[in-house]
Amino acid sequence: MKKIFFISLVVIVLIVGGYLLFFKEPGFKAKNGYLNNINDKGVIIEGYDPVAYLTDNKPVKGDLKFTAEYNDHKYAKP
Repeated sequence: MKKIFFISLVVIVLIVGGYLLFFKEPGFKAKNGYLNNINDKGVIIEGYDPVAYLTDNKPVKGDLKFTAEYNDHKYAKP
């Protein structure tokens, strides 16, 4: 009986862990009906340059002294 209980417990833990790891969506703060990835300084996409993904094929951290604003959000440029 104890063996069935522990096997059932392991199966339940694996199912719940798999759900939380793979199927649960991350929580973002919604602003004006849109989900945004904004840090505590009001910079969207954590300060990375959105164009660098297309030009450099990799993420490039932007510099906060060069920013652009769109819809009340700041984008940092490299």
